[in-house]
Amino acid sequence: MTKRKKILLIIAVTALALGAFWYYTSLNMVITKANAEIELQLRQEISEIKNELFEGIKNRDYDKVSKLISPKLLEVKDFDLKSFVNQASTLLDKRDFLIADQYLSTLKKIGKESKATIVPSLTDKSKFIINNLTFFGKESYNLFLKSTNPGWQHLSFISLSKFKGKWKINIIHFGDYSINNLTAPKLYNLGIEAKNKNRLSSCVVYSWGINKFLRPAPYLQYIDEQKYLKFVKSSVSEMNATFKFPFIIDGITIFGFQIETTDNEGLIPIILYITDKDLNNPVLDEEAKQLKDEILKKFYGLDNDFDYIVMRAYNEMPSDPNKKYNYRGTVIKLKADK
Repeated sequence: MTKRKKILLIIAVTALALGAFWYYTSLNMVITKANAEIELQLRQEISEIKNELFEGIKNRDYDKVSKLISPKLLEVKDFDLKSFVNQASTLLDKRDFLIADQYLSTLKKIGKESKATIVPSLTDKSKFIINNLTFFGKESYNLFLKSTNPGWQHLSFISLSKFKGKWKINIIHFGDYSINNLTAPKLYNLGIEAKNKNRLSSCVVYSWGINKFLRPAPYLQYIDEQKYLKFVKSSVSEMNATFKFPFIIDGITIFGFQIETTDNEGLIPIILYITDKDLNNPVLDEEAKQLKDEILKKFYGLDNDFDYIVMRAYNEMPSDPNKKYNYRGTVIKLKADK
């Protein structure tokens, strides 16, 4: 399994400011059309711009991309077009993106530069609120595109406004969105199900995913974000209070719990422990497998929710962040092949 990401048990819960859950600000009313409500000809025009943009990025055609970008974005001090294209092209080389949702928002009152919060739906919890979106004129066209690859998946957000009668891109952003189609709301639902069955360890694994995929961009927000964050915080706090790392199982010191991901298996729980055996000795694999039953009793429910765990052995506690520590990982299959 190819390692992708990892984090310690103590998940950093980011404090994120909530935007107003309304279709208006104190100055502006916003009327939003979604998907098929938008005129077909306009949808086709925007799709062509998107295709040109992605083709330009893939080919690292800076001039082509530059012509599609709004003057406002090009004027941003921290925006380096070449650097952005180079990074984005690496992402697009390995992934295809399809339009998931598109919105045309129109201001009732027009200012030179007006801000508004776009709320596509108050009932569909999978949709993002767009916080404090800047309008350069009357209309803003916003695209959400999702990558189609398995494993670690991304969301691309593109916002366009008209400049001299032509649609230009004000925002283009790529962010972490899901793992094998499990978004933050879906992971939350799995977490609640695990909580109802007293599977605390599984709650923490799902919490890691929720925290990671909560905001693909700083200004994009799920309507139930605060509920998700509350679940993450309570799950991690309860696990730390319950397990009190380090602890001993069959004479072995268990000192931590991590989560990693693979493209094939998604979220993988990692159990960290100390051994006095040589890390190059294959006997460690047997040691890890012998711990399996006791580990699954302690970390109740992992075998119900996940196909694998990894037992990671160290010869010493990896307490110095500036030091590299060797370890040996043993993959333990939890479920029989179907």
